[in-house]
Amino acid sequence: MQGRLGFTRRRAALVGFAAVLALGAAGATSRSAHAGGQFSGSYNSAVVYNGQLHEFSYDATSGTLIHTWWSGSWQTEVLDGAGGIANGAQTGRDEGLYNSAIVYNGQLHDFYYDATNGDLRHVWWNGSSWTAEELDGNSGDVSGAMTATVGIWNSVLVYNGQLQDFYENLDGPSVRHIVWNGSSWFAETLDPRGGGSLSNSAIVYQNTVHDFYQSTAGLNHLWFANGSWHFETLNADPNLADEGNSSLVFNGQLQDFYTGSDGNADKGLYHIVWNGTRWVNEQLDFNNADWPSGIVYNNQVQAFYTNSASAMNMNHFVWTGTRWAWELLDGPGSTGGAGRTTNVVGSYNSAILYNSQVHDFYFDNTATVLRHAVYSGGWFFEAI
Repeated sequence: MQGRLGFTRRRAALVGFAAVLALGAAGATSRSAHAGGQFSGSYNSAVVYNGQLHEFSYDATSGTLIHTWWSGSWQTEVLDGAGGIANGAQTGRDEGLYNSAIVYNGQLHDFYYDATNGDLRHVWWNGSSWTAEELDGNSGDVSGAMTATVGIWNSVLVYNGQLQDFYENLDGPSVRHIVWNGSSWFAETLDPRGGGSLSNSAIVYQNTVHDFYQSTAGLNHLWFANGSWHFETLNADPNLADEGNSSLVFNGQLQDFYTGSDGNADKGLYHIVWNGTRWVNEQLDFNNADWPSGIVYNNQVQAFYTNSASAMNMNHFVWTGTRWAWELLDGPGSTGGAGRTTNVVGSYNSAILYNSQVHDFYFDNTATVLRHAVYSGGWFFEAI
């Protein structure tokens, strides 16, 4: 799937879109407990489960995995780390970075990083209780597990009825891949070229598993076809894709947002598309950019990301069908009220569709709390 790259720059004023704010469906058990006096919201991953909006994040104050969900009001609990309620959660360990959540076989799942042991961890809700387990790394014991520091940059998906996760082996460095076949786990190393696997973003496209990631070679792409894995470098620049990566499918085309960030020669927000015959690449923002999260809404591609050129704030791009439209949503320089803040915000974006609305979760670096943005004819912002 290799193709010629072509750079263009397109940026314009925002074109609005409409939605109705109608959060939540009651039914989740209400459990609330504070970790370190607050719930910080880094390494976010949002998912819809049983008609409710759920969010997994990391509290750096206490080193814990936090679960937040909407049940008529926001409910929060500690799953893993000190005070974690999940069976198999280890107190005193630093848990919950690099979350990637999904619904599989009617159960809510999250993959994340154990920073104390250097392991890939997994927690799931069976309908009545949470269970956590070690999968791969220094404490992992599944088939194919390796004694190494693994588990950052998780990206989970379901393919052929199997639960799968892509993540990085930091000691390699290389791309790791783990699969639940219905009865057991199997882990493996994928890219034989090595060089890292930062910013994994896995997706199913045309009934094939794909993953975008960074290595010392630049932006890379792997996919599974005809019984084997295939690899290519899409943008041969190691300064790219270092702080977040987000893939999607729109109009039958495979797409990915990626970044070059602080200190890099090629800083900015990038967008790459497979048009059926070749890859087409463009740079959308020429300032420092981190943590993009892309979705499709109202037949438009949308991307949320952090712009940290001078003061970190949360930004938003929309493809109108003919051009890219941009706005500064929250943080220093934002205007319009509606719960906006002048705090340094916008990293660890996790955008999702829920109740026919666009939602985005992100981090308030100043107050160290989880932020939430919703569009309902105008933007609404809140700290959770």
